[in-house]
Amino acid sequence: MRPVLFSILLSLPTVQLSLAAPAEPTKPTPRKLLSRTELRDCIVREEELGQRQSSLRQAQDAHLASSAKLSADAMELSRILRSLDANDEVAVSSYNKRNTTRNAEVDSHNRRSAALNAAVADLQASEADYVAACVSRPFLKADEDAVLKELGIKERRYDREPRHSPPRSPGNFDS
Repeated sequence: MRPVLFSILLSLPTVQLSLAAPAEPTKPTPRKLLSRTELRDCIVREEELGQRQSSLRQAQDAHLASSAKLSADAMELSRILRSLDANDEVAVSSYNKRNTTRNAEVDSHNRRSAALNAAVADLQASEADYVAACVSRPFLKADEDAVLKELGIKERRYDREPRHSPPRSPGNFDS
């Protein structure tokens, strides 16, 4: 009998805890609606981010084309070097001039690469600010319609998402 009484006494706090009233579920904090002025600023920012994304894509395309040209030039210089007669001073001088020119192009390419990386980082930071300030907050459809009409924009491509995709590479154009 004693073991049964002991086990009952041990289970009482557990039973008492399970009979306690359940905690009230936490309600999400209501998010503040965007005012019409804030919504206008967000739509303008969205348009500007789209334009920056487009120009960055063009710069990326040019950079990738430059990378392909530099790679082809390197292959050609390598082929020339394999067949170069080290005793032919004119041929060696010609090769050295061509290699010096390519090295200058590579240096320029690397500077463009660093500038593109900085531009990508800046765009990503601007997009993060835009998402925090605009995308994460609700707004009234009537306000959106009024602002779009005021700005002369027929419609937004995406209702609540930035219109632009992330850069093609995760911010690394060191090719």
